[in-house]
Amino acid sequence: QLLWHAPVPHHPSRQEPEAAGAMHVGELVQFFALLTKEADVLLEPLKPYLAPYLTPSNVVLGVSSLLAVAGLSHAVPGPMAKLQSTIIGIPEWFLTCAGLLMMASGGLFYTHRAAGLGAVAICMGGSGATAAMMPSMLHRPGGMVFSVLTLGAAVWAYVGELGQPGAELTVLVLACYAAGVAGRVYVPTS
Repeated sequence: QLLWHAPVPHHPSRQEPEAAGAMHVGELVQFFALLTKEADVLLEPLKPYLAPYLTPSNVVLGVSSLLAVAGLSHAVPGPMAKLQSTIIGIPEWFLTCAGLLMMASGGLFYTHRAAGLGAVAICMGGSGATAAMMPSMLHRPGGMVFSVLTLGAAVWAYVGELGQPGAELTVLVLACYAAGVAGRVYVPTS
């Protein structure tokens, strides 16, 4: 059953009223499990063609390389950094710092999966928020979707190699994603 058709669980044992949309850690772990199952359902028709190449270790290499190359393109000073700064609307120094963070996150995810997953979440939170805040509406959807898909690929690779993440790692990833969003939203403009 696909995620968007999944029933919302009812918890009659809860005593206190909760804010709309609030989730508990156990529900978040179930959410990650549903995402993994949904990805498997969507990729099923392509599995005969992708199976030799779509392995968790190859996805880890792809996500790590993507972060490293994108980070390098942001971290190198010069005319390209000035152009990116103008288009995105953030200072060049912040763009350089974000690029260095992306390169470090790519290396960390490649060498240490759990800590690296949190680092990928920080980068993709910031990337998604940056895309959402782009001055041109035309550039927003692609960047937002691509950042979520990159984090989803990292989670899929983690699950494929090490199994379902525990509650602590799930909370860490969500907190890191929120920190990435906050880092971009509250960045100084000069």
